[in-house]
Order: sequence, then C-alpha cells, then structure tokens
Amino acid sequence: MRRFAIDIGGTFTDLVALDDVTGEMQVTKRPSTPGDPARGLLDCIQDIGLALGEYELFVHGTTIGLNAFLEGRGADVSLITTSGFRDVYEIGRTNRLEPYNLTYRKPRRLVPRRRVFTVPERMDYRGRVLKLLDESAAEAQIEEIAASGIRSVAICLLHAYANPAHEERIHEMLKARAPEIFVSLSSRIIREYREFERTNVTVLDAYIKPLVVEYIAELEKSLREDGFQGDFMLQRSGGGVLPAGFVSEKPVETLFSGPAGGVMGALHIAANTPHKNLILGDVGGTSFDVALVVDGREQVTTDARIGDTPIMIPILDIRSIGAGGGSIAWLDEARAIHVGPRSAGADPGPVCYGRGGVEPTVTDAAVCSGLVGVDSFLGGRMTLDMDAARRAILTYVSDPLGLDVEEAADGILRIMVDNMVGLIREILTEKGEDARRFALLMYGGAGPLFGSAIMHQLEIGRVVVPTDSANFSAYGMLITDVVYDYNQTYVRLLDEISEDEAEGLFAGMEAQGLRNLEKDGLSEDARELLRSIDVRYLGLTHALTLPVADMTARGRRHATEAFHAMYERIYGYRLTNPIQVVRLNVKAVGKMRKPDLAAIGRGRTDPEHALVTRRAVRFATRSIDCPIYAREALHAGNIVAGPAIIEETASTTVVGCDHAALVDAWGNLVIERVEVNGGPSRTCGGKKEV
Repeated sequence: MRRFAIDIGGTFTDLVALDDVTGEMQVTKRPSTPGDPARGLLDCIQDIGLALGEYELFVHGTTIGLNAFLEGRGADVSLITTSGFRDVYEIGRTNRLEPYNLTYRKPRRLVPRRRVFTVPERMDYRGRVLKLLDESAAEAQIEEIAASGIRSVAICLLHAYANPAHEERIHEMLKARAPEIFVSLSSRIIREYREFERTNVTVLDAYIKPLVVEYIAELEKSLREDGFQGDFMLQRSGGGVLPAGFVSEKPVETLFSGPAGGVMGALHIAANTPHKNLILGDVGGTSFDVALVVDGREQVTTDARIGDTPIMIPILDIRSIGAGGGSIAWLDEARAIHVGPRSAGADPGPVCYGRGGVEPTVTDAAVCSGLVGVDSFLGGRMTLDMDAARRAILTYVSDPLGLDVEEAADGILRIMVDNMVGLIREILTEKGEDARRFALLMYGGAGPLFGSAIMHQLEIGRVVVPTDSANFSAYGMLITDVVYDYNQTYVRLLDEISEDEAEGLFAGMEAQGLRNLEKDGLSEDARELLRSIDVRYLGLTHALTLPVADMTARGRRHATEAFHAMYERIYGYRLTNPIQVVRLNVKAVGKMRKPDLAAIGRGRTDPEHALVTRRAVRFATRSIDCPIYAREALHAGNIVAGPAIIEETASTTVVGCDHAALVDAWGNLVIERVEVNGGPSRTCGGKKEV
C-alpha cells in the first residue's frame, strides 16, 4: 500500500509519504497558509510531485476546529434541552478555576440563554421513560429555530446517555423540517452522566461542525479532482484515525488532531527500541506540547480543558503552552523578559524570514546565537536574515535592558527552556512519575534545538531525536491504527456489579465497533477490542481508567487490586473506601500495517566524515567555534561530542556541553551526559551551563 499523511501546524505544513512495498519514504515541509489551510496542504503535494492516483490512503491532522473555537469563528448555535433544565449550560459548575483572582469571571457560553430551547420530556438515570416527548411542543421549538437562520443545533436531554430515544426523535423531526441545519446529539458524542460537561462538549461539537464539515468536503473534492481515489481519514484527538465521513458526524474528535500524531509516532518508537518510557516534547512554530508514554502505552484523559472549557471526550493527555519557534519575546512593565504565548505564526513569521515580521521571536534568537544556520535552513531552500533578527532584538529587548544582542538572545532562549521545563515538571508531578525513568523524545521543527538544555535542568538520562524529527507528527499519523471509542455511564459499586448486565453493555459497544471496522474494510485478524472501566473511591469525584478483561468475580478481584496499586502509585497512598465504577469503555481497533524502523549503515565512532563546516555558536554565555555535522551523512555507531550542531533538512539538533550524541541502529540520535577528564567540558569554559 502507498499512503501519505499531512499535518497542518501553526507555522509549517508537513507531508510524509510511504511506499509499504519498497519502504521508500518522502518528506517535505511548506509554510502553512492560515487564511486557506488547504492551500498549504496542496503546496506540499505539488512540492514533491505526489501522484495522488497511486496512493490508497490519506491521513490528515488538522486543528481547524480548535482554531475556530479559540478565535471565536464557529457557527451560531441553538441548544435544545429538557424542560426545567434550561440554565444547566449557563450555570455550569460552582467551582472557581482561579480561586485567588477576585476579578475572575466565567467564560462566555457559546450559546446565549435566548437561544436555549426546552421540550417537555423526562428519562430517569437508568433510561426509563418518566414522561414521553411532547412532539407538538418540539415541533414549535424546531419551527422557531428553522426560522431564525441558525446553522447548527445541539441536542442534549437529561439522562439521554442512558436512553437516547427522545434525542433521536427530535433529530428526525429537525432534519425533516430543516435538512440544511447541522445537528449534534449528546448521546452520539459522549454517553456521560455529567450534565454540564456533556452539554458543553455537544455545544462545542455543534459550534465547529459547519466549518469542519465544509473544510473536509472541499478538501476531499480537490483531492478527488487531482486523481486521489483512496481512503481519506483524519487523526483523532484520542489516538487512532477515523474515516472522514465519521469525523464529519463528530468533528469534536479532531480538536487536538495535530499533536496526537506525535504521540502515535512515539508509540512506534517505544515498541521498536529500548525506550519504553518517554517524555514527548513537540516544539512547533506556536506551541510546546508535552505528553507521556509509560511502559509503552499512551496516556488518555477525559478531564481535558481548553482554557476554562471542559472537553469531556477521551483524548490523549497532551499539555500545551505558547512556546514555539515563532513565540514572541517581549518586556513587561517591570522590564522583565517574557516569551510567548503570542506567536508570529506563519504570517508574517519570525523577523528573520523576511516576510514582514517586526517583533523578535525564539527563532530570531536562535539565529543570532548561531544555533540555526542562515544558509542551511530548510535544506538551503530558505535563507534567513540575521541582520533583521539582530535589529528586532536590539529594538525590543537589548536597548531597553542595556544588553548586547547576544546576551538578549541568550536570555530569550533560557526563558524558553525554563517555560518548557516547568510544563514537563507539572505533568510528571501530577502523574506521580519520576523523571529518571524516562527518556526525552524531542521532535517538531524546533524540538531538537532544546533537548540538551532541558535534559541539563531535569534529571533525565537521555534525549532521543527521531529521524525526520521535523515531520514526526505526520509520520505518526501515517502509521496509526483505526480506532473507535465507545462508552456508557454505569454507576455501581465494583463488588456489586451484575456480571450479565455489564457483559451485555460491553457486548453492545463491541458489536458497534466491529460493524464500523468491517465497514472500513479491515479484516478479522486486524480487529481488536479493548475494554476498560473508569473507577474511583466512593465519595470522591475523579476516576481513573483501568484496563479489564471481564466483569467476572475473578476479573473484579483483579480490578480491585490493580486500582489500589494505581491510586497509590499516583497519589502516594490508598484508601479503604469501597470502589465505585462510573463508566464502561470499549476501544475498537483496526490494526494498520506498521513499517519496520529502517536500519542505517554502520560506521566507526568518529563522525568526521559528516563534518560540513564550523561556525560561531553561543554556548554557556560565550561564543565557541562549533563543528556542524550533516545528519544524513552520519552512520550508526557515530558519536558526536558536544558542543556540536547536527543539521538536517528541516530541523537542527544541539548537542550541549558535557553531552554526546550516539547514532543508534535506526538513525535516531541518543544524547547522553558525559564527563570530560572527570569534570565539566573545557570547551564550554569549564561551566556546567548549556
């Protein structure tokens, strides 16, 4: 099979194409086009002359839905809910996310109260009908919505997670009256009992649906016109890919589509190398994204937020801050330097790109420090303007602080590293993990620049920089399995669960998953069903997700022991409270063929054959005549001693002072600490700084 994947980032759009038979892989990177995201995507296809008619699968990662939400560009939405519960969405939760901020205000809701409609009906929490749907009242509400010109409607009725019949009936009536209106049903998005969170995610789905559906349709039309006849799939926020048609029904699945690809690539690294525990650091143009792979498994959460907005669907636990290559450096009123979260993005981009940027960015600081070469950027296809970068730093940072440009650039980069280290420490602490168990996997266009510096501050043993690191998220999308997630609220004490009842619910979700995998053309031996339960101590709010095989007495005993152990590992203690199940989950997986990691030719330890030039690079507050190596010329077994720079087409790896990079059998760079003559490296001035 031939397949290709495209990841649209905030600054660049990445393409990876793979021929399964020959093992040949092509990569390219082109500037993103924020005003018309599809144009940057098509530029990548044209850049390498991809013959679309020869490809059988296209996987796409996009944050178009996330950007629409963040920028407030979604559709006008109406909400239909149960009579008496009109204000559930408006009131939300009584907790304050910023308890010490006296001026805190809850975020504005996507649906104002005047566009919330109610219908007489009622289910109980087990799905039993207490009051039949009043269809005449529903028709009147639908008529008013249709006459208002609203483009999208969210339907979220009380306890519809237990019985969706009334939601489905309103959907039928709405589509019959106004088929042009987009509709989102809570029972199709998340079968969860928390009313506000379920309403919120349904409204969010409705808010982004018109934009995402139209984008997918237009993109697919363009690809078909250019000869593509294969399957079109999109990366899910929770890992795995889904057919474009399925995503159009549930676009909220794609909110964190882009960063999820990197996690999928990391799982492939963990499965094929000794690195089973990984901290993932993805540095793009606008953000720094962090996730964990623990014992070869991704981490999934249903408690994610975008700002103050809860996103209660299973998504990969990825944390982000505005810290990327395009992040802008600025001074506050006290003349302290800050980096981000504002970014120059793709348009105009960093000042050194010469596209109209004015304010200095992290990339400009890296150019002024010599870390990034002005003539080798993007394999020499793009020449960077160092003089413009220096002028920007001089104007906005150096002159106001009385520093020279090099000192200011060094300060910008150090603050960038501090911001990234803070986020990594936060996720490790929250998960109860020890940094010493992990390797740091750095990727994205700017990720390898900072791996050594982050390792210097944290007690991490090594940094891994994968091959084609700048296109790593797109690569991860290319090798991702098809995944459908199903869940069902099921609140019972673990010891009191009815085996037959639980097995019946699991079986229903599994049957639905198998039908979808069969429709996608996946053979029986490629299908896998994974069960899990969300469990907590009785009386607590938050639950942990626990894999299970069955709900037999033996299975429940095993789940009890596993939950106690998991809770103690994360929180440091265990309770004697009874254990309560709150949700049953099924993951239906269609396994895609994974390419083997390609071994590269082996050489001696000396990397001298890959040395291309030397240039002045600022390390440890001083300028050093630094060797520059070409990554594509390195062989397995080569060891590059720091300080050094390793350049490839779309990214640059910094090997810091007292560090050395080993090229492993598959071409990954593995950076570790070394001691020179029992002490710090003399080439960095005898200092332990990076």
